[in-house]
Amino acid sequence: ILKSIEIHGVCREDLLTNKIARPVTEVEPPSTEAINDALQRRNVQAIPIQGRGSQALAQILFNLNQDRPIVVALGWPHYNTLNKNPTLRKQTPLKDSIHTVTLIGYRPDPSAPDSVLLLFRNSFGPKWGIGGHGYVALEYLNQHLRGGFAVDLY
Repeated sequence: ILKSIEIHGVCREDLLTNKIARPVTEVEPPSTEAINDALQRRNVQAIPIQGRGSQALAQILFNLNQDRPIVVALGWPHYNTLNKNPTLRKQTPLKDSIHTVTLIGYRPDPSAPDSVLLLFRNSFGPKWGIGGHGYVALEYLNQHLRGGFAVDLY
């Protein structure tokens, strides 16, 4: 992913042709404006998430507040446990199963008022979850985070 960004760059969100829940087959090629804009943003830095537990969670929230997406690897449950509700909360990950998603924001957790749910983009396509997105509870992330890094474009 980082190598692709170094080569092609990343355009502003308002210039993207793909939107949430839109099938890949319906995505138009990028405009010349989008391509030229992306070429202005090809410098990328991966900022490792250090430590475990509350230290790692604090770094994740700090970087999200700086508008940096966070790529995380975490233990992943059986897909059937996420079929009707794409929120990772109390599921048990499959043995030796790790999946990578990109955290892009957070919101208050309605079932735990002192906590938040982190919004992630998944690679399963727009028909999965909420237009290709899901949530992970801080408790789940705390228990099953295997590593991650923040992505900073400059």
